[in-house]
Amino acid sequence: ADLRIGYVDSDRILAEYKGTQSVQDALKKEYAKSEQEATERQKKMQDIKDQLDKQSLLLSPERKKDLEDQLQQQMADYQQFLQQKMGQDGDLAKKQEELLKPIVDKINQIIAAISKNENWDYVIDSKALIFGKPQYDLTDRVLQQLNSGVVPMATSASQSSSAGPVQQSNTSKNAPVNSVSTAPAAGKTGK
Repeated sequence: ADLRIGYVDSDRILAEYKGTQSVQDALKKEYAKSEQEATERQKKMQDIKDQLDKQSLLLSPERKKDLEDQLQQQMADYQQFLQQKMGQDGDLAKKQEELLKPIVDKINQIIAAISKNENWDYVIDSKALIFGKPQYDLTDRVLQQLNSGVVPMATSASQSSSAGPVQQSNTSKNAPVNSVSTAPAAGKTGK
């Protein structure tokens, strides 16, 4: 029997799936809140720095040291805030993972069903491919079933126990993106 290997473009699936837009909207709101708070913290630091710069010669040594200490503390707090909110393991990354988990699970369920029903031995993410013939690309079928709202069940009794080709990963520390990265890059797809 011939070995059948198909692939999916997980970035495209997440970008084109209608349900992903609500996740992106929620993440953008969360990000905007964090950005606003970061801007407010930056303004406080700048105010202290301006006061130090403008009044340096007029301030008593104690007051100057107090302001310098405040500025140092504000800077440390700001860095901690950025890491806690927008860092790789920060609140926004956790929120993204929480919101994407049901979508990723649904995608993997559809891929497993297509794999079983159409006798694919392996289905991999296109990020792990250097080249893949278009006839082995299952992305359109996954999107069609995903956007139809019908999650098929595999007809075979044995279900794949692997995590599936679509996996979650944290976003960059800066912002939600239009297309959510779903797996570590191992190469580009040359389709």
